[in-house]
Amino acid sequence: MCQNPTLLRIFSDAFDGSDTSSITNIQRLYEYYWNKKVVRLRTGDIKLGEDRKEMVFRIALRMFKDRTTQIPSDEIEESSAKDSLESDGILVKDGLYIRFFHQTFFEYAFARKFVADRMSILELVKEDRMNLFIRFLVIQLLNQYCFDENAKNAYLRIIEELITSDDIVPFHLRKLVIDFIASQEDRETPPKDEAQIITQTLKDRPKLLFHFLRAIKKPVWIELLEESLFRSVAEDQENPSNQRQLAEYLKKAFQDAKGT
Repeated sequence: MCQNPTLLRIFSDAFDGSDTSSITNIQRLYEYYWNKKVVRLRTGDIKLGEDRKEMVFRIALRMFKDRTTQIPSDEIEESSAKDSLESDGILVKDGLYIRFFHQTFFEYAFARKFVADRMSILELVKEDRMNLFIRFLVIQLLNQYCFDENAKNAYLRIIEELITSDDIVPFHLRKLVIDFIASQEDRETPPKDEAQIITQTLKDRPKLLFHFLRAIKKPVWIELLEESLFRSVAEDQENPSNQRQLAEYLKKAFQDAKGT
């Protein structure tokens, strides 16, 4: 991660000598930065830390509403929170405008506020189905939920909603969700409940299933899905005429995924 100049800057700005072994991916790095740099000031000023957090949230929400990464500087009230955020380089003046030091921080801050306020991801998608903003934000939201042990059920609900809401979520976003799940390398084995959702939602969506099998990074996913998908197809008594066709499709898809 630290070969990237932006990520190296984020790490060096927030590092205070504390243990950093938990920083295993970019999401963990931003969480570390948020805790050490945004809300937990070295001065110990808890109120200022809270004011800074709320200002970051307000600015991120405004940016999302306006579909922009900068807003007029004079529209942000003057305060010690604003001054300290600028002093620490979290907010950057750019002429008559103000922005965060990097777009990914805006995405992270918005996702954090989204999770805290329990907003609806489907409503978010409805508002902005094709805008590039939504792709970045969906990934940030998935990261927020995926790596939060207290949000496990919310994460499972969200991936199921995004994959199965064919009439609301465009194919490119459902494919994005599939890519995210398939590319997770931090977990040695896929959670069984997550694998169950993938099984149930993709067995009737062959294009997404085939894409998922091609995108898988962990071979254990193939083993887990092969068993559960074939069992699910065999037990499907509602559409017996489609069983053989789907079974043949799955057989070929898994052979391609294994490279056999």
